[in-house]
Amino acid sequence: MTPGARPAPLADLARPGLLLGVSGPSGSGKTQLAMQIAARASSRGARVFFQDVSGSLRPERLEQMGADADLVTVHRATNVSEQLAADGGGASLLVSDDAADLISFEYPRASARRERELLFYRHVLRLALAARGGKAAAVFCSGPEYEDVLDLFSHVRVRLWREPAARGGGPDARRCSCSTASAGWGGGFEIRKDGLRADNNYLLGGLLGPGGI
Repeated sequence: MTPGARPAPLADLARPGLLLGVSGPSGSGKTQLAMQIAARASSRGARVFFQDVSGSLRPERLEQMGADADLVTVHRATNVSEQLAADGGGASLLVSDDAADLISFEYPRASARRERELLFYRHVLRLALAARGGKAAAVFCSGPEYEDVLDLFSHVRVRLWREPAARGGGPDARRCSCSTASAGWGGGFEIRKDGLRADNNYLLGGLLGPGGI
């Protein structure tokens, strides 16, 4: 990154050939990041398939963020079978938000953990294969029991968390850390009101560029 350059948006981490895996607790900014990725991609002419399993997506918010509504298909999955069957059509970016919520809802018992992990594994594997085929893919989920699957398949991993108020974070302060297959965890990525920006961009240098969506 050249001195004085504006930090690149984290939305650029969703690039063709890569699977972006994002995890974090409720309210940490996962859906905001998912929407920014979708909006940024469609504003550049990419066709986007956005899978929403929790019903939390507001399409008008996507348009406010600059999305081209004609290029974004929102798929509201209401059960795990629908979630796993969706193929994204001809979209070049596949976004799966709250990807583990339906699985956790349909298999709530502690004894069903193996079934939950297997279904989530299948879902993320499909996205990883789509990315390997040249698409960009991003998957977002809560819950530490699913993080091992994201770690296994993701080319880029982002973990979001809320900044503790004791450290001056306040109620809306959210930060994240990021890793890639070729670099360790880095810190200092802040979710701001004007977007998601990296205060320390050393980790992103090899991932951003004209090939990004």
